[in-house]
Amino acid sequence: MVLGLAFCLALLIPALAAADEAAKNVFERGRFELEDGNYEEALKFLDQAIQMDPSDLTFQYHRARALIKLEREAEAEEALVKLLSADPTGQPNVYVELASLYGKQQKWSNAADNYSKALNIVPDRGDIYLARGAMFLEMKDYAKADTDFQEAARVSPSLAAPAAYNRAMVPYRQGNLDETLTLLETAQSLKPEEGLARAISDLRVSVAKEKRRRKAWSVDAAVVFQFDDNVSLEPLDGLGVGTPGAPTRDKEDMAYGLSAGAKYYFINRREAEVGVAYKFQSLFYSDLTENDILSHTFGGFFAFNPSPWYFNVAADYGFYYGDGEHRLNLFAISPSVTRLFGKHDRTTAHASLEYKSYKDGSDDVRRVVLGATHFHSFTVLTNRALTVRGGVQYERDDPIGDLAAASSTFEIKGGVNFPLPFLLEADLGVGYAWVDFESNTNIDPDEKREDKRWTLSAKLGRNIGDFMRVDLMWNYTFNDSNTTDGTGKDLYEFNRNVYTLLVSGHF
Repeated sequence: MVLGLAFCLALLIPALAAADEAAKNVFERGRFELEDGNYEEALKFLDQAIQMDPSDLTFQYHRARALIKLEREAEAEEALVKLLSADPTGQPNVYVELASLYGKQQKWSNAADNYSKALNIVPDRGDIYLARGAMFLEMKDYAKADTDFQEAARVSPSLAAPAAYNRAMVPYRQGNLDETLTLLETAQSLKPEEGLARAISDLRVSVAKEKRRRKAWSVDAAVVFQFDDNVSLEPLDGLGVGTPGAPTRDKEDMAYGLSAGAKYYFINRREAEVGVAYKFQSLFYSDLTENDILSHTFGGFFAFNPSPWYFNVAADYGFYYGDGEHRLNLFAISPSVTRLFGKHDRTTAHASLEYKSYKDGSDDVRRVVLGATHFHSFTVLTNRALTVRGGVQYERDDPIGDLAAASSTFEIKGGVNFPLPFLLEADLGVGYAWVDFESNTNIDPDEKREDKRWTLSAKLGRNIGDFMRVDLMWNYTFNDSNTTDGTGKDLYEFNRNVYTLLVSGHF
């Protein structure tokens, strides 16, 4: 009997060895596909290897990695937790993968706990200290984050440069910009690799810009040169608006404008801004001086920024002059809110409540604006982003009197902003609006007016140094109306091209 059992074992052992070798071969193919980025193929081979040898934890670990790459996060988490229950003390890389997964899901505390468990097994891994410090940073536990970054450099001197860079993020998150710059200087002196050197440089630029923004005051100014081929929105047939048979008159003109503004901040921090503002604007035409505009606007503003939410409200009171005469007073309150969704998406909703008090005998107008726009960015040209946007806007004008018609406008709009070589930046926009005018027997006795309006825009600009910017802009409007005169001509159909050169500065 003993001889028979021995004989059976002698036959079985080579077969087991062959099966084990076959499973390893399939596993190696799966790992190759995983490292090569073919995640579906990798998962197929890794599943085969596990079927052949379910006890090999290495096969299961790489299967979990493939699931993470395929963004099947719930399955990956289940697989990693199962692995740790089978061998909780011998798999630091499993803890690291699970922590990384939790970090991706913004479960900062869970991630830090798993990095800690990995460090209990391999306490000399500087990269894990860096990763755990990043989680503490997100949790706003700045003391622990700074300790981890220093420990990363101690146990792994080769990580001294990234550790110094990460240490700089601690005061940066707290708004201590001077200490941030000091630590960035240290990181730069440690000869970082190219990608990190670029990140250090970019952060230094951001810190310098923010230091300028956090002053108690700011001043901006601009000069504008403009050509407008239809200043007064004349119809295409050359008749005066709403006046059949009126003679054709000049519609195009050159103009120049000056603007200047200033803000004073009582509070100017990342978390909140409170202050007052003044704005002067003007636009003067060469020939059609009846369209000259000049305004003075006084106001205050408040911003509250508990990331990822950003709230802002401004209140303004403006005095507007046309052709040298006081034409309008405007009061407006304009709230807005922006919500960030990760690094690449944000949505802004805005509103405006306005009261227009006309001084030329026209009806006063109450105006409401509501809108929302979503932005999505793609990184192109190193760290410069291409951003697409799309949104809607509703406007409502209600005159207080009988001399004007109430109107409502609904607009769909979109656009793209993208970088070009030589630090140029371009923007393209398009909008389509429906404008409805309510019946007013004093204005439109025969039919209700409805307009459809296309708008197109293009802009090419570039910053010059830290304070100046130059933009070339084109805006096109085409308005089509259903209102006609006795001959069938559209009284409100017009197109308009406005070409603008804007030179602006912010100090």
